[in-house]
Amino acid sequence: MWAVNSTIEVDGEGFLRFDPDGPDRDCGDFDTHAEAQAFFEAAGGPTTDRHRLDGDRDGVVCESLP
Repeated sequence: MWAVNSTIEVDGEGFLRFDPDGPDRDCGDFDTHAEAQAFFEAAGGPTTDRHRLDGDRDGVVCESLP
């Protein structure tokens, strides 16, 4: 598991569910916007967006998630 920034709690323990360097993920893989955003940032953020989570390139991913 990958640790995330301590200001973002993803699974209640501060860890991502998915490996940012692992297989391709999309918004449907995440339960919340915060989880998707933490994953996006751990995967390189807007400079890489290799998982193509930020369709409008505003730095905010999966905006339809709660």
